[in-house]
Amino acid sequence: AIDNAGTAGASVDARSTGPFPLLQFSQELLALLDAGLNLTEALQTLETKERSASTRRVMQQVLTLLREGRNFSDALAVRPQCFPDMYVATVRASERTGDLPQALARFIAYQLQFDSLRKKLITAAIYPLMLLVVFAVKAALLPLYFWLTDTYASASAPTAALFAVLTKVGVYAIVRATTLFVPAGLVTGAPPLLSMLALAT
Repeated sequence: AIDNAGTAGASVDARSTGPFPLLQFSQELLALLDAGLNLTEALQTLETKERSASTRRVMQQVLTLLREGRNFSDALAVRPQCFPDMYVATVRASERTGDLPQALARFIAYQLQFDSLRKKLITAAIYPLMLLVVFAVKAALLPLYFWLTDTYASASAPTAALFAVLTKVGVYAIVRATTLFVPAGLVTGAPPLLSMLALAT
């Protein structure tokens, strides 16, 4: 009954307040364990100070299961929306060796490195994406051709010829930017997509 209620409650919590702060939870739990508290005392401390009602309910359920004699990993597994399989497996392995703080430290280091890499990838993707958008507007590529019809209609012949050159430059720049900045595994799918947009334009 507890497992079913926990799963249902986790779904409601995830929809209403967002994901469980697993990294922060792990960091604070590790700090309390290193300070000399046992697992139950550390979780009680975290639950008492927690301001988020949904996060506090998760901790309360974990504490309840621990007091019933369940292993920490089994208590975490009741809330798969909050504690992924890899995290539960890490805790379960530490229960066999008795080194939960070390396991938490490894997870924290991995998660921090992963988050840092993800931020770098997102930052690195912004510039080429901006270039592609600018060149797509210049090439009047669907659906960014809003300026083309009225501009050509009102332009003089020399200006219209210049616009024609600019659109070709935009097409060339898109192809070059795609081959330079898009990862190799994605480049193979780019030409067919560009071809379809070009035909539609």
